[in-house]
Amino acid sequence: MKKNAKGPNILAYLQQHWFKVACVSLVLYLFIQKDFRFSINMNSPTESEYMEMPQNDNLLQAAPKKEIFTERKKEKKKILDKFEMPSIFGSSAKHNPMVDLERLDDKLKHDYLKRFARVVINERHKYGIPSSIILACGLMQSQAGQRDIAKGGNNHFGLKCSVGWNGESGSYGGDCYRHYENAWTSFRDHSAYLTSGKFAQLTTLESTDYKSWASGLEQLGYNKDLDNLAKNLVSIIEEYGLAELDRR
Repeated sequence: MKKNAKGPNILAYLQQHWFKVACVSLVLYLFIQKDFRFSINMNSPTESEYMEMPQNDNLLQAAPKKEIFTERKKEKKKILDKFEMPSIFGSSAKHNPMVDLERLDDKLKHDYLKRFARVVINERHKYGIPSSIILACGLMQSQAGQRDIAKGGNNHFGLKCSVGWNGESGSYGGDCYRHYENAWTSFRDHSAYLTSGKFAQLTTLESTDYKSWASGLEQLGYNKDLDNLAKNLVSIIEEYGLAELDRR
């Protein structure tokens, strides 16, 4: 009988090439492990899916809380909208009274100027303020006596209530304005106003120098609500020839 040579040949081959066999076995082992891990990952959530999954039940309540915060923020904004921000910061939009004055009938304006011409001359003699400045201020700020504060409170210069004001007063457009017994009292209070406090320095100017007075009133903040104060006063004085009153 012949011996089976296959067994000794395989054994001899393994002994001779054991390193190659070991490497091939290692490669097969790693490949099998990789396939196994891949099959596990196919059944697991991806990274993006994991980020979207809720970690606990509390996250389900996050949306309502965010909506509550949003509503409160909107409510706060509505409250702030009730305030006029320009008035808070002292930079409210200025008003040009010349636009309204030009719409008035010429007779109304001329009658107003004639009515108070003698009054402003007397005020200049007593306080040294140009008659033209006083009358131009009165015409512009009272709109020839047609403003509510002039009709209802005899206030021809838009003087507001201030600390220490003990006289009558009235509210117009949300602001407190002084009330007077008659128009003459308004003119006299205005003259006292322009020759006291920060405006007292203007009394060093000539009572005929209406341009310097107009510029000084604007620089010192006389009625900050009015736009182009000096320019408008000079325009009124020169249009109606009010400088003539400064020489009487």
